[in-house]
Amino acid sequence: MKEGAEVRGPPRSAKARAAVIVQVLAVLDLFGKWCWCRLVGGSPTLKGGLLRIALVGLAIRLVLMPYTGEADLTTFGQASQSMLYGGGPYSFLLVYPPAWEYYLGGVGWTAGALGTTHLLATSGPLLIYNGRYGYAQPAYLVVPLYASLEKLPLIVADLLTGALLCMVVHRQTGDAQRSLVAFALWFLNPLVIVDSAIHGAFDILPVLLMLCSLFLLDLRRNVLAGVALGLGTSLKVFPILLLPLLILLLYRQVGSRLRHLGRALFTFVGSAMVTGAVFFLPSGVLSDYLLYSTTGASAGEGFWGFGVWSWLSVPALNSPGRWLTLHTTEVLVATAVLAALLLLSAWVWVWRSQAKLAFSPPMLWAGFATIYGSWLLNPAVHPQYVEWILPFLLLQVVLLREGRWLYWSASVLATVFYLFTLGNPLLFFEPLALFTSLAPMSFFLAPFPLFEPLSPWFNALTTVPVSIALFVSLYRQLGKLRAAGRVAS
Repeated sequence: MKEGAEVRGPPRSAKARAAVIVQVLAVLDLFGKWCWCRLVGGSPTLKGGLLRIALVGLAIRLVLMPYTGEADLTTFGQASQSMLYGGGPYSFLLVYPPAWEYYLGGVGWTAGALGTTHLLATSGPLLIYNGRYGYAQPAYLVVPLYASLEKLPLIVADLLTGALLCMVVHRQTGDAQRSLVAFALWFLNPLVIVDSAIHGAFDILPVLLMLCSLFLLDLRRNVLAGVALGLGTSLKVFPILLLPLLILLLYRQVGSRLRHLGRALFTFVGSAMVTGAVFFLPSGVLSDYLLYSTTGASAGEGFWGFGVWSWLSVPALNSPGRWLTLHTTEVLVATAVLAALLLLSAWVWVWRSQAKLAFSPPMLWAGFATIYGSWLLNPAVHPQYVEWILPFLLLQVVLLREGRWLYWSASVLATVFYLFTLGNPLLFFEPLALFTSLAPMSFFLAPFPLFEPLSPWFNALTTVPVSIALFVSLYRQLGKLRAAGRVAS
């Protein structure tokens, strides 16, 4: 900007923007009606049960949606604010792939169209506590309109994911009751609710697209499956980890004839690459993403969360010397080799099992192993990452009638970890004090000094058991994959 130039806010074209929003909502309404018809068919049991569960789950989410949030949601609001006033996708430092950056720009643009151009607010107590406790206490909170706009598509994605899991179970079993159980286990899961309706974490979007890619491959919709995989990877990179499994699945479905296999691979992989290129290849986007994701705040994270390194979150073990020792090149290479062997074993056993369905038991086991294998290289596995493996665990519970203890322990303990990870379970509800008169800010801030010293031990007690349970389950499932391979051969 030239020196002395006039500083202006976002352009005022509210009517045009509102018209676009109305058109988008109309298209989404038609798509929702089509999905509903395909899902329930002529089953009154399924229709009535889905409506009741959906209404309960939506009511909980919509009540929590406007007046909850924490530091991540504040960061998203700052990025949206930056783009609303003309900044690029990485004008505010973030470490996410570009599709999420564009999503945040769209949320800011929508808020501007509705007349709200200031997306964040603060108060004196918030600023004081931020100076005292740093990252754990955000200095600003997003306004309720922004929180609602950011979370509403995530809540819709929750609903669509539950409907997709319900459809998968119904296609494989024809049992309306088990299909309802699958939908309820997802849509009423406390971790899923906290992720989208309170935290505003967007992991549900790549999870939904990953499942859509698997489902569309079963329907032989290779182009759409590739688009879903490419779009999911443009939001978070973990869906691309399933690409070798999906290629194996294509081979089993199409056969070994070179012409048919080549066409299937070209349409699937090509559409995924083109979709990813739309987001990553515009000028400067890929270089900015690589720069921020490798040198940003998460690059130097310590060990905590639900991965194999969770035991190092115990305060007595998480010393600077331990951190420096384990962040060496030798440890990184060793864990990379271990992860590669784990993934290769899962892929070989799926190959030998002759699996042709995307949601067959070998594919469920291998999908879980693939996602978990990536956690070997990640020192900090956040609670929202648990959502990546939940669909595989849920389908094992419903289709195979096993793993209930693992599904519920991971869901409940990750939810509890969420509420205490920043040292104060009331932290997520501070917007109630800032934007309403229901409670004073001191009510939410006062418990912080009490909980903060206990937080490291409490976090270790919730993450280490889940980490051990996931590892034991993985070990057992790899044994099942090995047995399936022996039977097939």
